[in-house]
Amino acid sequence: MRQYGNTQVTLSPPSLLSSSFKPLQLPVFQTGFFKTKKRNFAGFKILCILCLFPYSTIFSQECGTIAPTYDILSGYPSQKKTGNDGPYYIKIYPVIVRETNGSDGATEAQVLNALEEMKNDFKAFNIFFYTACIRYWDDSDAYLDPETALANYDELEDGISLLLYDQILTGNIVGKSGIPGRKLFAKVESTKTLTHEMGHALGLYHTHNGSSCANGGSANELVDESNCTTAGDYICETKAAPDFAALTTGVNYGACTYTNTTCVDPSGHPYVNADMKNIMSYGSICRDYFVSEQGEKMRNT
Repeated sequence: MRQYGNTQVTLSPPSLLSSSFKPLQLPVFQTGFFKTKKRNFAGFKILCILCLFPYSTIFSQECGTIAPTYDILSGYPSQKKTGNDGPYYIKIYPVIVRETNGSDGATEAQVLNALEEMKNDFKAFNIFFYTACIRYWDDSDAYLDPETALANYDELEDGISLLLYDQILTGNIVGKSGIPGRKLFAKVESTKTLTHEMGHALGLYHTHNGSSCANGGSANELVDESNCTTAGDYICETKAAPDFAALTTGVNYGACTYTNTTCVDPSGHPYVNADMKNIMSYGSICRDYFVSEQGEKMRNT
C-alpha cells in the first residue's frame, strides 16, 4: 500500500519478467495530489502493469547530465564486491509524463519497448530492473519543461524514477540524470537515450567528459590513455574521445566512423580511434554497447 496525496493505492507485488511474458494491464487509479519538494502536482495517475524488467541527420548535444570535474564515486564504498557476478536487481519507477488533460505523451508500447531495450543493454553485466507499475503524470508544466519537472520530482529511497517523454518541446536535451542519481528523464524513442541516462544514474560519465573541442580547445584525456584514471570518464577500457556532437566535420553517423583531426588531446594528438559506438558517447544512432569496466563500475555504484 502506498500513499499518494489523499489516496492510497495498492500495488501488485513485482515478479520477474521472462522474454515471453505478456504484461497484465490493471485499472488506472486517479490519485489526489503528488507532492514534490517545491509544489503539488495534480493529476498523477497509476497504471498498474504487472511487469518486471529482470533486471537523430545532424546531431546536437543530447544529454543534460552535468559531471563534476572528478570521479565522485571514487570515495564511495561499493555496495557490491568487485568481481561478484551474482544478479544485481534495481527497482525502477517508470512515469509517463503527459499534458494535464491526458493528451500527448508516450504510449505504453513505446515505454515497454524502451524498457526492453534497456534491459537488453544491461543484462550482459547481470544487472536487472524490476517494477510493479507504469505511472502517469498529467501536468502540462511538467510535460513542457522536463528539466524543471526532474528538479522538482522527489527522489525515492528504494529505486530510480524514470520520467519518460514522447517528445522534448524545449531545448535540445533529450535526457538528464545525476551521477549517480535516483531520478532521470528521457525521450523514449531516441537513440538509446534511456540506457545512456541509466548509465549516468549508475555512476558512468560521458566518454568525452572534460572535452572542450567545441570551443577550439582540446579534450583532457590523452589518446595514449596514460591519464585514464584521472581524466575523461575515469575508465581505462574506453577509448579517449571528443564530444562528437560538438564537431561539424569528420563525424560520420552513417558509417559510425570518426576521422576528425582538429580536436586533439593536451599533447596534440588527434582522437583518430575514438569509439562512436559506446553508449556513454554522443555517438547517437551508433551507440551500441558498454565495455566490461563500465559494467563493473555500474554494479559497484
